[in-house]
Amino acid sequence: MQLNRIDLHNFDFNAPDGRNEATAIIDEAFRNTGFLLARNIGIPAPLLDEVFTLSKAFFDLPEPEKLNYKYAGPMANFGYQPVMTESLAPGTPPDLKEAFTMRNARERADDASIWPAGALREASRALFNSCFDSANAILKLCAMALGEDEGALSRCHSGKQSTLRLLHYPADTPAPDASQMGAGAHTDYGAITLLFQQNVGGLQIKDKNGQWDDCKGSSGDVIINVGDMLERWSNGIYTSSEHRVLPKSGDARRFSIAFFMDPDDEALISPFEQGVREVGDERYAPILAGDYITQRIADSQSATTADP
Repeated sequence: MQLNRIDLHNFDFNAPDGRNEATAIIDEAFRNTGFLLARNIGIPAPLLDEVFTLSKAFFDLPEPEKLNYKYAGPMANFGYQPVMTESLAPGTPPDLKEAFTMRNARERADDASIWPAGALREASRALFNSCFDSANAILKLCAMALGEDEGALSRCHSGKQSTLRLLHYPADTPAPDASQMGAGAHTDYGAITLLFQQNVGGLQIKDKNGQWDDCKGSSGDVIINVGDMLERWSNGIYTSSEHRVLPKSGDARRFSIAFFMDPDDEALISPFEQGVREVGDERYAPILAGDYITQRIADSQSATTADP
């Protein structure tokens, strides 16, 4: 699968030519595959490297120590989730990954009881803020591409439901079922996702013909994809594409970091007028973002029975 690319080096949001070019690239990518490879979107590379290093150190801790920060459930969406306690494709075997999930990380920095000791809290908070600013810029371009004012999407995102997630796919994890994935086939729930990965592959995207294609970005690429809320806002013009992560084989572990730009709970998601005009009717009924996203998270948890 060939993904569109965008490089925002020296990008000036207030310069009409640059803004129009960036809007066109994003619009084409999100209509075609729902995925985009991006560079220079404002995430400091040293900060990202630091969080990857701290993530590895956390996941290397003994299991009982990690369980001191056990996941608090779908409403809080914060904490450590061991291997095989989540199934992103409900009804399939649980995923061969572990995660440390941080909803609204910047507002929860003072609650020391939920954070591991050391530098992870401050580094994660800094990365959350950087990702939030970059995602907001992308949402402004999306809004204009969809015929709305630049704040139409960003006004629905205060950050209180946005989530930073550290992910670890252990090497040579035995799969008791052939259909078991590192992360089961799913769409993302919110507006857009920023995904950072290193040089260990595994991410696949389902194309419009139902085929699974490898997603391999170059070093320094950020993978940006459409979530269910943006698909609904666009009335289906933008594609929230199904994707998965293959089970990890060999001795190379996979680490990734995802930032989910999720709308505030009270945001009412209904199609924009441009999408309705293009399609000819309204494909999606209005829904509250919080109701939809909380239910999707709960479904992924209730599909497993492990209780560490």
